[in-house]
Amino acid sequence: MANRIKSLLDELASVLAEMGALNESEEAPSEEETKSLEALDARAETLRSQIELVERIEKREAELRSVLENAAPVAELSEEPRTTSPKEKAVERRQLVVPTHYGTLRSFADAETAYRAGMWLKGYAFNDLEARRWCNDYGVGRHTLRDWPDPNVPAQSGRVDADGMHNGIDPNNGLGGALVPDEWSSTLYKNVLEYGVFPSNAQNVKMSSDVLVQPKQTEGLEVSIVGENYMAPVDNVGYENVNVIAKLFAVQCRLPNSLIGDSIIALAENTADEISRAYAKKYDELGFNATAATGEGGIVGVNSAITDGTHTASVVQGSSTLAGMELGMFSEAIAKLPMFARSRAKWYMSPAAFGLACTPISMLIGGNTRTDVAAGPVQNQFLGYPVELVNVMYSDPGASAATDVFCLFGDLSLAAIFGDRQQMQIKTSAEIYMQYDQTAMVAFSRAGILVHELGDDTTAGPLIAIVGGGTDASRDAMGGVYTPTP
Repeated sequence: MANRIKSLLDELASVLAEMGALNESEEAPSEEETKSLEALDARAETLRSQIELVERIEKREAELRSVLENAAPVAELSEEPRTTSPKEKAVERRQLVVPTHYGTLRSFADAETAYRAGMWLKGYAFNDLEARRWCNDYGVGRHTLRDWPDPNVPAQSGRVDADGMHNGIDPNNGLGGALVPDEWSSTLYKNVLEYGVFPSNAQNVKMSSDVLVQPKQTEGLEVSIVGENYMAPVDNVGYENVNVIAKLFAVQCRLPNSLIGDSIIALAENTADEISRAYAKKYDELGFNATAATGEGGIVGVNSAITDGTHTASVVQGSSTLAGMELGMFSEAIAKLPMFARSRAKWYMSPAAFGLACTPISMLIGGNTRTDVAAGPVQNQFLGYPVELVNVMYSDPGASAATDVFCLFGDLSLAAIFGDRQQMQIKTSAEIYMQYDQTAMVAFSRAGILVHELGDDTTAGPLIAIVGGGTDASRDAMGGVYTPTP
């Protein structure tokens, strides 16, 4: 409708230009000029009436849609997006009414954010034009009425308009792309940090380009004793640069078009949850276990790097199996960790390692009362330090090798970097799986992972690894003679 108003305004401008040209002469108009002016005046009046009618219908339509959605009347839509001050935005903000019947939210901060994200998904993944109107009315995704695609052309079909826009969407954002609203990009990033152990515990940096040069301190200042009137010796802090290289990550899922009839909040919740967990798992797999193999982007994870034979000062020999671990092995790891890495030190291990190795020690070690034994150990806590459960770390209850890392202890943020190059972008296509009545959705992200500091053969680094391949110990009531049931 905005395009129709623009067309009428252009025609009115043309009529006014003709009237101005005929009226420039100071002499009285001729009979022919008078007829032309009268015709132009009548046409201008007709155009004015048509413009007022279209604007009135547009405003009325917006108000009726607002009533349908149980919200306050929306502001009048204009062809160009209005620029308003924060105070005006606060006045114009509509009180969005969302469904009250929904389960516990896992991915989104509140129901309104989830509803807005769901409406964007419904409109731009499932090509629901009414949902797109809603997104425009409520400022979701920064789309305007003139950005809507031709309803006769399938959504995300790859058509490029004469103005260089792909279905009203910037082609630089890729075919099938859309302007991802903050309700999606910020929520997905937040969830990845929440679900992923490596992204949330490594040093987080923002990358302004695909390669980030990050300085790493190699030596500090040294204090000297000097005599009176003597100059203090010059000392410098040593640095070396490490390069964090961003990689392009992508995950594709197929959404049944029948989901469009489901709860909007449930649709957004389930989609965000699945994408976030997939990314969190991938980042953990690469950050902890990558070996620079094909498909891993040249990344070497913590567990692979620390067991390569050049970081032996940061390695503690464990037992053959997780169930054979003894207290002294964990104590040795604590003893090896340098002072600079202790303030934020944590244990990193799989749920199997925590259950088979740590829980028996916590339960059987001397000093526990019957109440302590009945209640069990403090969840995610061991020997006074927090425990981060990492699903991708070693969890085999059987015999192990010397390269199998049972657990890590220390400060991951001093050993590794997680670089965020670009928040997640979502692109969709309704054509790829049209024979299955499904919509393809791809979530893209650029991120860099670098493990840069693990010590060497003489000096322990900020992370200590307990590895397998040793001999099982016996445990008595003080932490030994624990024989797992066959």
